[in-house]
Amino acid sequence: MFFFRRITAKPSECLIIIKDGKMQNMGNGASVVVYPWDSFVFVPTTTMEYCFQMHQESVDGITLRFKGIVIYRITDVELAASLFDFIPGRDPIARALGDICLGELRAIVAAMTMDQCINERKTTLTEHLKEAVIPIVEGHGDKKGWGIKVDVLQVAQVFCPDEKLLAQLQAEARDKIRKTAQFSEIETSKSVTIAQMDSELEMASQTLQLEKDRLEKKRELDDKRITADNSIKIAELEKSREYEEKKIAADAALKISELESRKLSEEKKITIESELKLFEIEKQKEIARQELELRELQSKVNEITLNDEVHKEKILMEIKKEILPLEMLPQLTQNLSGIFKDARISFSGNDNPLQGSLMSSIDLVFDRIKDVYRKGNGAPGEKP
Repeated sequence: MFFFRRITAKPSECLIIIKDGKMQNMGNGASVVVYPWDSFVFVPTTTMEYCFQMHQESVDGITLRFKGIVIYRITDVELAASLFDFIPGRDPIARALGDICLGELRAIVAAMTMDQCINERKTTLTEHLKEAVIPIVEGHGDKKGWGIKVDVLQVAQVFCPDEKLLAQLQAEARDKIRKTAQFSEIETSKSVTIAQMDSELEMASQTLQLEKDRLEKKRELDDKRITADNSIKIAELEKSREYEEKKIAADAALKISELESRKLSEEKKITIESELKLFEIEKQKEIARQELELRELQSKVNEITLNDEVHKEKILMEIKKEILPLEMLPQLTQNLSGIFKDARISFSGNDNPLQGSLMSSIDLVFDRIKDVYRKGNGAPGEKP
């Protein structure tokens, strides 16, 4: 026998049934029959509120108390039902959301001073929480989130729980306000004084402008009078200038004429001097040419003389070569006499070799002496 029962959701609840591993959204206030093997959950769809609070020291060592509020609602009941365990009397989303808010708030407060935490409660602290929490719970990009929508997220209160420190801070604040008021009075007095000085400066400026206008009118009258006087002087100067220009023109014409005549005389003089110089140059060229020719003739004479001397030396050398045997003849004769002294030479027969050699040598000597003698005395028709 199977037992089943009927369940009914409230109007502010959405009924989710899980059959055979599949989730079915039955809607708000639905009433269905369920069996023992079926699962179901009631997901609240109302706007829910969660308050969180904490104590945290600021960067300047002062303990502060923070209170915040989160108002949210579930928009995707199936996603929320798959992520959280909804038990009557307990809100799992609120607890998880509060933990995230406290963690992010502690991280930002630890790097801020007390004054910054108090003065920037609605700006820095709240904006930081929104930037850190909302992308997580609502989803961002490919991340689905928790299936909820955050309507309000802010830091509601920031105060100092230490009464003595709070009193001291309040006193300092009052002193600051009093000093601000005093500074304000000083600034007001300063503004009044500056306004009076500006007024006096404005009056002085107007007086100066009036004096300046008067002097300007006087200067215009003086300029007109000076202009009239200058016109007369300018006319006189124009006449004097014309007379001077004519005089200068006449003097210039006379000087130009003198210069032209002097130029002509100088040109003639230069022409005559140039012709004389050219004549002298031609004369010097002719003298140089004649000297060059004389030097060339002298060089040829010297060359001929030198050749004659060389020829004479050559002839003397040849004569000495020819006379040398004659000079050596007495010595040769003496040597031969010494060789054949006390010697008895006899020749027998016509085939004696010694006889032939000796006679040949004597004939050779006497032939050589004859040649030398003939060359020394000179043969008919030959130059010695």
